[in-house]
Amino acid sequence: MADNDHKSIPTAQRHNPKGFEDAANNTQLTKDSSGNIAWEVGSSGGLVTTTVNIGDWNMDASTLVNFTHGLSATEWKTIRSIEVIIRNDLDNQYSPLDAFDGTSLNGGILFISSSTIRLTRLTGGTYDNTSFDSTSYNRGWITYSYTPD
Repeated sequence: MADNDHKSIPTAQRHNPKGFEDAANNTQLTKDSSGNIAWEVGSSGGLVTTTVNIGDWNMDASTLVNFTHGLSATEWKTIRSIEVIIRNDLDNQYSPLDAFDGTSLNGGILFISSSTIRLTRLTGGTYDNTSFDSTSYNRGWITYSYTPD
């Protein structure tokens, strides 16, 4: 099959230089330099939006977790938005990390560096309890937008 004969390949299986794409949903499956596999959701004004797993985080025992984003030396500086969704151990409650409980924010993004996004939770806050202490469990998802190289 010729390289330009992509019409006969199902949309979700079309290969592009970064991975596989689903043009109907404006998404593509990619693998970053750290080996994380994620669906990138379209682009707007040059920005690409990616959602990846947080991985283990015993929020009852630790106030911080570092996430290795795998972006290049120039890409990490173009991050323009980040959302973090946290799920409890029973997987029956999802909430934003920076949820407001009526008194204070329960967590947030402490910083972004050349290799890391550091997440934090408030001591004594919503996430500082045994409903958020399981390990070997994906604690939630980070969605961020950046400009690719």
